[in-house]
Amino acid sequence: MSLLAVVLSLWSVIAVSQTPAPSPPSEFVLRLAAHLYLGEQPAPGAGGNGTMGPLSHERDVSGFIWLAPTMCGIFSSVDEPKGTEQAGASSYSTARNIPGFGWRVSARLVERNGDTFKVRVEWERRWDKSTRLTSGPSGTQEVTLRAGERLVLDGVGPPRENQCGNPGVTGARLEVTMAPRQAVNRSSAGPVGELTPIANASYDAELSLVFAKPGGKEDIQRRTLRLGASPTPFRFSTISVPFTDLDVIRINVEGAIKPMATTAGDVWLEFEIDRRVIGPPGVVPGPSGMQTRRIPLPASAEPVTIELPALFSSSGDRLAGHALALRIKIVRRPGL
Repeated sequence: MSLLAVVLSLWSVIAVSQTPAPSPPSEFVLRLAAHLYLGEQPAPGAGGNGTMGPLSHERDVSGFIWLAPTMCGIFSSVDEPKGTEQAGASSYSTARNIPGFGWRVSARLVERNGDTFKVRVEWERRWDKSTRLTSGPSGTQEVTLRAGERLVLDGVGPPRENQCGNPGVTGARLEVTMAPRQAVNRSSAGPVGELTPIANASYDAELSLVFAKPGGKEDIQRRTLRLGASPTPFRFSTISVPFTDLDVIRINVEGAIKPMATTAGDVWLEFEIDRRVIGPPGVVPGPSGMQTRRIPLPASAEPVTIELPALFSSSGDRLAGHALALRIKIVRRPGL
């Protein structure tokens, strides 16, 4: 072997030995979210504290968070909502209607010391009571958070009348936290790149339907699923909410899950969820229909919660205090 070859070989060994091992994923994620409040207390919900539609990432997160005028729904996206129409009395479309309240937000993890995190946050209120603000309240601050600690950045409200399944809601607060990891490889607002089916997908999963009742009690149904290349169907038993023998509201939830891959190779789960709310004659049921949801493939064995739209009826909020959510946990991945 020539002297040059020996030198190159040794240099290769030294270079490999000095290459740092990739950092393991953090057990915490930076999360920005809106929380509903009953006075000074967080509103209950199947996802915890009335939270839906958070933006989260390990180190950097940015986008938009907004609420329907009635606060019946909380939404988020990396893109600004473009709705131009006023929302109706009992319906709200994220594509068509003007947000009731909302913010442009961004946050970055600056430094970590054990379970203490230094975070830089920027926010600006863009909508208030369905009015687009040109110079709304805003803030830029660098804060220190302990793991799980929430910091309030801004507050809005009260909501327009018709508070769906959350009577007594007095407003919402924009909050930042370092939350326990559930399933975040990048911003959870949506996948980056086109999604395509995975021909050799094979995941074992546990899917639960969580029905939260007033007072905090939860009824949980569980299904064990094998997720593959084709959509995997699921169906839960009918949930009945009786008021009298003849006055019963019934809720059916079914759908399908399909693993999908982005052009960057990230795996997402695509959910088709069909929820039907059926009331007795003369009673207007709550919102029903099909929705599509996408989440990153859970990066750990911790369950991930998917909030379903608030349950409500136009006849006096008869399902007030009730909430529905799906929880999915991956119990086996390919090769394990």
